[in-house]
Amino acid sequence: MLEKLTKIINRLILLKIAGLVFILPLFFLPLTYDFFEFNKNVLLVFAVIFLTLLWMVKMVINKTVTFRHTVFDLPILGIAAAFIISSLAISPNKLETLLSVNSTGTIIAFTLLFFLITNHFGKEDIAGSASVRPPSGDGLLYCYIVSITLLALISLTEFLKLTSFLPLTDWLKSVNFTPTGAILSLITILIPAIIISVSLLASKIKTTKKPLLLLSGLSVLIMTAALALGLRQLYLSRPILLSINEGWVIAIETLKQSPFWGIGPDNFITAFTRFHSLAYNNTNLWSIRFGISSNWYFQLFTTTGLFGLVMFLWLIKRSFKGGLTLLKNKAALVAVFVLLAILPPNFILLFTLYLLVAVLAVESPATELEEKSTPLPWLLFIPILIFSLGGLYLFGKNWLADYYFHKSLVAYSQNNGLDTYNWQIKAIAQAPYSFSYHVAYSQTNLALANALAGKKDLTDQDRQNISTLIQQAIREAKIAVSLDPQNVTAWENLALIYRGLINFAQDAENWTVASYQQTLTLDPLNPNLRVALGGVYFSLKNWDDAQRQFEIAVQLKPNFANAHYNLSATYREQAKFNKAVAEMQTTLTLVPTDSQDYQKAQNELEALQKKLAETAKKEGVKPSETLKPPQPAPTGIKPPLTLPTESAPAISPVPTAEPTPIPTTTP
Repeated sequence: MLEKLTKIINRLILLKIAGLVFILPLFFLPLTYDFFEFNKNVLLVFAVIFLTLLWMVKMVINKTVTFRHTVFDLPILGIAAAFIISSLAISPNKLETLLSVNSTGTIIAFTLLFFLITNHFGKEDIAGSASVRPPSGDGLLYCYIVSITLLALISLTEFLKLTSFLPLTDWLKSVNFTPTGAILSLITILIPAIIISVSLLASKIKTTKKPLLLLSGLSVLIMTAALALGLRQLYLSRPILLSINEGWVIAIETLKQSPFWGIGPDNFITAFTRFHSLAYNNTNLWSIRFGISSNWYFQLFTTTGLFGLVMFLWLIKRSFKGGLTLLKNKAALVAVFVLLAILPPNFILLFTLYLLVAVLAVESPATELEEKSTPLPWLLFIPILIFSLGGLYLFGKNWLADYYFHKSLVAYSQNNGLDTYNWQIKAIAQAPYSFSYHVAYSQTNLALANALAGKKDLTDQDRQNISTLIQQAIREAKIAVSLDPQNVTAWENLALIYRGLINFAQDAENWTVASYQQTLTLDPLNPNLRVALGGVYFSLKNWDDAQRQFEIAVQLKPNFANAHYNLSATYREQAKFNKAVAEMQTTLTLVPTDSQDYQKAQNELEALQKKLAETAKKEGVKPSETLKPPQPAPTGIKPPLTLPTESAPAISPVPTAEPTPIPTTTP
């Protein structure tokens, strides 16, 4: 009876693994903020937890702990250890790091999937009698190929616009739609899939029946066509990627600060804002903050340090130990390693990596370990059960939170402020550790407060509601900062919240300046932040400090038209008309001559030249579009609201080490 139950469990594990390999590339749900990788990640975690528990139950029933040890085990465990240690030791928001896609939780799930495959699939010369011989890893590769073929077929219908006449939503009919989430992700898995298909076909061409050969050939043809059209679409869409040079600079600067454990998984944006080069400001991407490096190696190097990178290089070395044996799998593995070296990682490409390494491990020499014991299986099962239940709970709540947050965004797009507000409350209740939810909720509160303050003849209840909304906006923005103190986005949001409260609340101007100064310690080379802080000083008529910030912005990005424009406005207010004219002339050289910006700047220049000639102050024409003068503070309400003292920002220290200091000039 027990033997029969064991066989049922074993068969169930095999079928579930094969099913997961098939469904994961195709799976997505349009119910969350990220339809694609987020839901694939949750599916992976839930499936792996279920499979691991089945594996443990089988050991308990058999009263035997069995384990198949391969040469890939230690590198795979080492990579997982690097993520776990870096998360615990470095990452400020450990729960979010665990639950984020392609971060610690994902790597742990991939690691467990690797061991599930190596311990339930095998090859003839090590598996024993035919009656108990497990299936080979080729079966998983066939499941993978069928899945990618269907994926390619779906993409072909989109590329060729064959779904345009169907009653589908717009995003399903988009030429860029693919269940992987992005054209680049699709291309990165089509390449190894084609190699696997050709290798399997070549190795079994003599033993395969003609109908199967035709189907295999058709599969290769479909994937190749999808790859060709995908490359064309990729060229047309021009995805925005961090350059290899910037990725290297950031990795090296991070190495100087935290050599062994990196900056922490899912924390690349912090390294980017602190360590990107000054030359980055001269590129077309200068205003973009990247949350992922230029390739997987630099991503590992930056986020998990030398330990993570060395473990991955060890895995590569182990993968090619033995020369050209098992070439049908190694050729595809080479392609994956190369793709990871030249492109940012994505979920499906990492899944392909772990799958190929697992299949290679199945076909490699291994040591069978077995220990008969009644208590030992239970000693393994109980803690794994506890961790599994915890994982199901956390990932389940995290999915529900993202579902609620997606609902709030839908309500926002429909201009329904109340529903936006309520759905975000529900999202935060499920995932209070998510700094991005708190940022969004703070902005929602401020928007509602501004809308209410725009009413005429405010009642006492209106003033009370405005005060409550403002305090909630500040509270949520400060919570976001406390969850991830090194995240520049959280600090910038807090500064913007305070900026919106100038003339609404006492001391808001001082809180705004303090928050922007803290933001600049985390993103010192960002000219936009300098212009923003300069604009605050300008609105407070603090001309000297405003001038200083605009001058630094110009030094950081000499071709930044808006920085020159704001500096000209500051000089004008100080009656430094010679300098104001010079800066406005520079502005004219940096905007298109056929734009409205150019005409506005030209008008302002003429006004400044007249003032210079007359040595009198006159107000110039207000610019529009990208040339934005320092904005005055909001009109506010009178008398200003008095907020609790805890509304002030809690400035926390940041690492003192910074990139090369910025050269400055004395005004």
